Amino acid sequence: MGSDGSSGIKAIKENNGVVLVQEPETAKFDSMPRNAIDSGLVDIIAPADNLFLKLITFLTHIPLVKSKLDIEVKDKSAFEKIIILLRTHTGNDFSLYKKNTVYRRIERRMGIHKIDDIYSYVHFLQENPRRYKSCSKS
Repeated sequence: MGSDGSSGIKAIKENNGVVLVQEPETAKFDSMPRNAIDSGLVDIIAPADNLFLKLITFLTHIPLVKSKLDIEVKDKSAFEKIIILLRTHTGNDFSLYKKNTVYRRIERRMGIHKIDDIYSYVHFLQENPRRYKSCSKS
């Protein structure tokens, strides 16, 4: 593992894990949390004494589960916009991936950010370009 934790973070994300990091301003030594945040792979940032509550909130938030028909008909344009945004900002083309796999990952990211609507998630990505890196890895 890397001495700054970056290798561990990558391993966690490769296995669909969630990365929580203490806010650097609240840490005695801020280099490790800053390095983690700079990786673009962090899901939740909070003061150390608040991380537990953030984790519980994340675990209890249940995104709306949509039927396969809903995904194919109603969400197709939003889904395609996300694929285009990821390709444009990361160079990764997810259009040939299994749609259900990519959609599950999108749902997971929506859950992390407490977003229930895929159209709202498209807007979130457009307004938060730093999130593209973590989207392409998780």
